[in-house]
Amino acid sequence: MALVLIAETGASVAGANSYATVGQADAYHEGRLHAAAWTAANQATKEAALVMATRFLDANVEWAGQRIDIDQALAWPRRGVRWDGHAVQESSLPRPVRAATCELARLLIGSDLQADQDADNIASINLGQSALEIQFKDNSRTRRVPLAIGELLEGLGATRSGTGINTRKITR
Repeated sequence: MALVLIAETGASVAGANSYATVGQADAYHEGRLHAAAWTAANQATKEAALVMATRFLDANVEWAGQRIDIDQALAWPRRGVRWDGHAVQESSLPRPVRAATCELARLLIGSDLQADQDADNIASINLGQSALEIQFKDNSRTRRVPLAIGELLEGLGATRSGTGINTRKITR
């Protein structure tokens, strides 16, 4: 069965699976440098990227406020959200949520941000007389949500990002 993109408008659309339409994402990328991955993609790839970006955001952002309806398909629309000093209407989808979806969709076309980033990051494990030392590779990535996405969503939600720990000793 082919993917059908159903965009959330802020009205708690039944079956919604994206915070942006392909048309909205195309318009967003018209004003963005380095958008070649997006503009070169076909319609099906763009739709899949937008759906995946929406899922990624809902899984990796602790959104402000509460869902309007416990049974709604996506995390937005929400109530009790203030952004830039103003109350966000319950029947709206803030522009930065749509922009973050478009930005993330473009990034997902180029790489799999949902891949297990912790796999194969251990450089060495040393067993001493009283301590276990694990050293991680210097190039290990711990940030799941790209910094630019978190910046777009500032005030609307907090991204769940890892912290880098290069060495940790455990003693008994």
